Amino acid sequence: NGKMAIAYRNLAWVQGQVLNKIDKASKNIKKAIELNPKDATYFADADEYLKANSASVKEREAIYKGHLDVLRTDDRAFTNYIQMSNMEGKYDLVIDEMSKHRFRVLENVKRIHHQYWAVAHIMKGKENLASKNYKKALFHFNEALRFPRNLELMRDGKEKEAYYYLALTYKSMGDQKKAEDNFKKLLEVAPVDAANSWGAQDWIEIT
Repeated sequence: NGKMAIAYRNLAWVQGQVLNKIDKASKNIKKAIELNPKDATYFADADEYLKANSASVKEREAIYKGHLDVLRTDDRAFTNYIQMSNMEGKYDLVIDEMSKHRFRVLENVKRIHHQYWAVAHIMKGKENLASKNYKKALFHFNEALRFPRNLELMRDGKEKEAYYYLALTYKSMGDQKKAEDNFKKLLEVAPVDAANSWGAQDWIEIT
């Protein structure tokens, strides 16, 4: 089965990378996974073909279902899973998994793992801010600013967003001084592009 799985993976690679027959590549990499579900690289390849074939997040996620232990052995596959989990709103899962996982793919700089950690915390913080659970909101926004050592790669934190929502939380709590301090920090880390940042269309305080 192992050798046949490799054959299907190689066939998928030729179809996807050379012949541009993405649909056939998707089918054959799925066959490779069926034959050898213990190889995480097959899952990573499958996700690339499914994305190229305009598959929905749910379709892509279905490939990974029940294989998290395998995905943890390959940074590319695991990162795809984390990214999709964020897109599906599974922020608690992302935070839990990323707090334990150690990324080592130093050469793959385009995959900035910290941003997925930061996004999950910011979104959880926004949920708590909306429900007026200010203590938890502050925790998550501050965690978005933290850079856990296990993530290893270069920082690409959502500092601007974290400072903005920290400021809003303090403002909602009636602590104007801390709100102003965090708005100032926001402008310090992004003096030029703060008003054009992610979600900034709602940031009336800095426009």
